[in-house]
Amino acid sequence: DHLPDDAPDPETLVAARHDSALRDRWIAEAVSNLSEREQTIIRARRLSDDAVTLESLGKRLGISKERVRQIEHQAIQKLRAFLEPHREALT
Repeated sequence: DHLPDDAPDPETLVAARHDSALRDRWIAEAVSNLSEREQTIIRARRLSDDAVTLESLGKRLGISKERVRQIEHQAIQKLRAFLEPHREALT
């Protein structure tokens, strides 16, 4: 006679939207602390739906693909350090 409603309740939906907005704000703030080159690489390689290859990004920036990889690695380390205090809230 009665079917259970599997949809999340309104309180859960509001909390999820709030958490998502908070995470987006922290990530945007973390990315804004990177150098312009680091931001370009992170946005193209990690924050884009169509990830760019190291080689094509290197050509665009006038550096080797290995240097792009190194800069990307350094930028990720900076992002981790910035976001570490928020780690529990992000999970």
